[in-house]
Amino acid sequence: MHGTQSQSDSTSAASFWAPPLQSGPLRVIGHRGAPEYVLENTAASFRHALTSGADGVETDLHLTADGTIVCLHDEDLLRVAGFHDAIRDLDIKAARRLFPALLAFDDFLEMTCGKPVIVDLKHATAAEVGIYVGRCQALGAINRILFTAYTAEIAVAVRQRAAPSTIGAFFPSGGAGLNVAVSVGARWIRVLPSDYDRSTIDNIRRTGLGTIAVASPRSSFQTATDIDAIVAIAQLGIDAVITDRPDLAEDPRLSSAGSPA
Repeated sequence: MHGTQSQSDSTSAASFWAPPLQSGPLRVIGHRGAPEYVLENTAASFRHALTSGADGVETDLHLTADGTIVCLHDEDLLRVAGFHDAIRDLDIKAARRLFPALLAFDDFLEMTCGKPVIVDLKHATAAEVGIYVGRCQALGAINRILFTAYTAEIAVAVRQRAAPSTIGAFFPSGGAGLNVAVSVGARWIRVLPSDYDRSTIDNIRRTGLGTIAVASPRSSFQTATDIDAIVAIAQLGIDAVITDRPDLAEDPRLSSAGSPA
């Protein structure tokens, strides 16, 4: 049986996501674990991220045919296991026969106990949001999770299911969606390379929102995976970065970069 999170762990991780944020070291989040080294969204990948310096990890969720919540980015198993089967058409036992490393969300929450987590809701339906958020509540993990919403409707669905939830606005417009992010009660907002200038970051900070960079300065579609990109993000005063290389958190060039005054 899975235990619930301790109050001290919950408080510590919750403070990680709680603005107002002070200038300080860049928070480094493992994108689906550490996929540059270990297959994404697996226990081994998350373990690698957390033992190599990541402050927290990010994952994606889907439901199996029998209602098990699993950590998986795509709707099918093709990219991770070579099978075209859709995860929604397989029960958990059948899915694991095809992809033995498939990680149940309950197990993910247990292995990351006490650590900050990002749950990427992408384009989940309102019903799916209710299931995901409800499970986080049931397992006592709600306070350490940042739910990222790609639309205002998803953000509202999270808030309706669990009022205290911490929401990140991952709207395509990035910084330009600031008013919408504030209106749905988001505490964090994704910034894209087009938003990578100090005035935009300072404007967001004045609203009390934290900033997360997912893309590198050279691409809107790839996470930052080299130290020069991550140092540049830190120097802009961005609060957190999601990266396939969470081990870069330990690079001395990042620790000496700091945030601009």
